[in-house]
Amino acid sequence: MPDQALIDTGLTGATGAPLRYTPHDFRRLFITDAVLNGLPPHIAQVIAGH
Repeated sequence: MPDQALIDTGLTGATGAPLRYTPHDFRRLFITDAVLNGLPPHIAQVIAGH
């Protein structure tokens, strides 16, 4: 079960349900972190395929 590792952390959302992430969530996190740490937005756009 792919979500088991996240469930095992015990982290929950505002409703008390275990957190759940999808591959797309990690894509957004990567791009956001890259831009906030100095990657020019137009380069992030190319990396994201937009």
